[in-house]
Amino acid sequence: FRSDEVSSLQKWEPSRENLDDRWLDLAIEKNDLALVMALARSNHKPTQKFLKKTFDEVIVKSDWNWYGLHIVSTMFEIDSPDATACLMKVLPKFQKNDVSVNWWFEQILPKAGLETAEAIEAIIPKLSEHTVDALVPYLSDMKART
Repeated sequence: FRSDEVSSLQKWEPSRENLDDRWLDLAIEKNDLALVMALARSNHKPTQKFLKKTFDEVIVKSDWNWYGLHIVSTMFEIDSPDATACLMKVLPKFQKNDVSVNWWFEQILPKAGLETAEAIEAIIPKLSEHTVDALVPYLSDMKART
């Protein structure tokens, strides 16, 4: 796609805010994580509760990475009050040889604010050097946005 084609496609992205709440309520009722994440929007308390509950279930599993990080990313997109706390549970799990850490930070941290930057700084001593090195540029950006 050319850049002008991409920008014209963006106007066709569905707006989460204009959907009837019943679609999201049904996705939660059916326990359909992928659909909840696709439909999630700010100020929908059942979504926030569902994402937090699902995150708590996923983070203790061996395959936490994909699901946990997508849930956290969605939480930041919808301004969930639990987003920062959940991210703090994820950060120590990154291993020094985890090459996906930069990609995940690129997806999640641009949506985060000063509260998240301060929480990250508080746990830096508990993180691997690899994770800290990947975080530093984002911390500066998060602070600059506020």
